[in-house]
Formats: sequence, structure tokens, C-alpha cells
Amino acid sequence: MLQKKTKISFIIISIIDLVLIVAFFILFLFVQKQISNTIEKENNIKDEIKKAESNALMDKELLNNKNYTDKLSEYIINSSGLIDFIDILEKNISNNNLKSDVKSLVYEEGSIPNLELARIKIDITGEWKNVIFFLKLLENYPLKISIDNVSFKKFSEYEVGSKNIPQWIGSFEFTVIKYKDIE
Repeated sequence: MLQKKTKISFIIISIIDLVLIVAFFILFLFVQKQISNTIEKENNIKDEIKKAESNALMDKELLNNKNYTDKLSEYIINSSGLIDFIDILEKNISNNNLKSDVKSLVYEEGSIPNLELARIKIDITGEWKNVIFFLKLLENYPLKISIDNVSFKKFSEYEVGSKNIPQWIGSFEFTVIKYKDIE
């Protein structure tokens, strides 16, 4: 009789243990999913903050351009402003978790007196959405930018948690018009 009670107790305890293990596993999976969702939401918020900062920089630059009296001047970089333009681009690049490598900067004579073309080749490295954001930045920048060539290449991936994040290189060639340096 004692063995029968022991066997019944053992079976009941085993069933309770099994139920607790299953409940723990389900709870563990639920917590993991919540952590993953929280990380994703946090990353989305950080991305939106960085984009807002970039937009604020662009808005500031737009306000500065309104001081020009000639409408044409809003689309042309002043003679010493190319460095400032590149600095603003690089700030926007770093604000969007991108890395840049300026490959070349070449000046060419323009067809209009006192103006010249600055041809810039730059490689941008980062996540796809951020590389595309840089392209949109170029397209919508308040200066006249002629995009001559764009190419994209996936070159690696890194793992964050259980998520693979591909890295892309965007190669951009574009031209801006600037006033000639006075010598």
C-alpha cells in the first residue's frame, strides 16, 4: 500500500514538475520576444532621433540660404563653402550610423564665368536604410546637386542578437556648382 501511495505521489509530482517546466519555457519565450521587441523599438527611436537631428541641420542650412538676395545663389556654393558643405554631409553621415570615404574632389571649369564644378566621389558604408537615406539627403539638399552615378554593393553582415544586419557600400558621384576662388 505504501508503494502504491509512493508511486501515485511520484506520478503527481512528475506531472506538476512537467507542467512547471512547460510554463517556465513558455514564460521564457515570452520574455525573450518582449526583449527583442523592446530592442527593435529602441533602435527605431534612435534612428528617428538621428534623422530628426539631420533634418534640423538641413533646416538650419536652409535658413542660412534665405539670406541670399539672388535666387541663383541658393543653388551655388560660395568660393570657400565647399569645405563647409562636405562637413555638413559628413555630420549627416555620422548621425545616421554611416561611414564615409571621400574618394576624389575635382574642380572643372564651368560654362558660366566665375563658376566652377566640383565633382565629388564618395563611398558610404552602413545599413541599407541609412545608405538610402543619404541618397535622399543628396536629392533633397537645398543646393543644386547633380547626381552623376550611384551604385550599391552588399559587402558584409554582422550579427546583433539573433539578427543578421547586412552592410552596404553606396558609391556616389555628384557635382555641385561653386563660385571660383578669388586669387
